[in-house]
Amino acid sequence: MTIIIEGQLTYEEFKQYSEYHTKKILMRYFISVFLIMFIAIYITMFEEFGWFLTVALPLSITYIGFVFLKFILKMINKRHYDQNPMLKQKMKYVISTKTIRLNSEQLQSKYSWEEIRSTIEYRDMFLLYVTKTSALILPKRYFQTKEDISQFKALLQDRLEAKKLKWM
Repeated sequence: MTIIIEGQLTYEEFKQYSEYHTKKILMRYFISVFLIMFIAIYITMFEEFGWFLTVALPLSITYIGFVFLKFILKMINKRHYDQNPMLKQKMKYVISTKTIRLNSEQLQSKYSWEEIRSTIEYRDMFLLYVTKTSALILPKRYFQTKEDISQFKALLQDRLEAKKLKWM
């Protein structure tokens, strides 16, 4: 079985990929920083502040840091997308039982199924991670029909271990 899809990644899709990818990191940041600040304020100033400020102050500071971090990530993503011409090229993916081949005017690349570390299906795209931080981004709009998506999912299930698959 061979599935051929093609398309050009938009900035909005790249931004969505980044949000999916950094969701866990941002949540860990928020929880960690909040807990550290809560404990520090509780130990040092609980008697003066009381419960409300002991919770509200770390929550406020953590939220401000969270918003700032999201803003910085947005700027980094925009710059990364703008400065990487490979992301903006029309790409053709030839997905077979042996390999995943990528072809464009300037790029030819091939991945064996063993190189895929994990896959995640979201409502609008598939992410096939080849490293911990880098993924093949396959928006579902690249597929011609729902049948193609079903065949692709079946191929993923056939070629990858169950622990590498995450369906949404």
